[in-house]
Amino acid sequence: MAFTLPKLPYDYTSLEPSIDAQTMQIHHGKHHQTYVTNVNAQVEKFPELKNLGLVTLNESVGTSKIPKEAATAVRNNGGGHWNHSFFWKVGPIPHFEQTMQGPHEWTIWQVER
Repeated sequence: MAFTLPKLPYDYTSLEPSIDAQTMQIHHGKHHQTYVTNVNAQVEKFPELKNLGLVTLNESVGTSKIPKEAATAVRNNGGGHWNHSFFWKVGPIPHFEQTMQGPHEWTIWQVER
């Protein structure tokens, strides 16, 4: 399974002025993409990993499912990919004050959808 960079649920400019578009482009399009590229390189190198989803792949680090020589790269890059994918959904909140009553309400909304 090849992993892909998830599309952001908002535009790069949506977090301005707190986070500018260029920072978002670098963080999403380059930094997060690097995690995706690197975890995919491990999946290509070790074909036995191809049928594992991202959560299972990360959960399997330290078990016999992940070759020892791949464990660090899978942990760092698979974990980084998962963390960033989660962050884009629940971390930055564009125009939050206009749509929700507080961070707790936002988190519940994200989890329930």
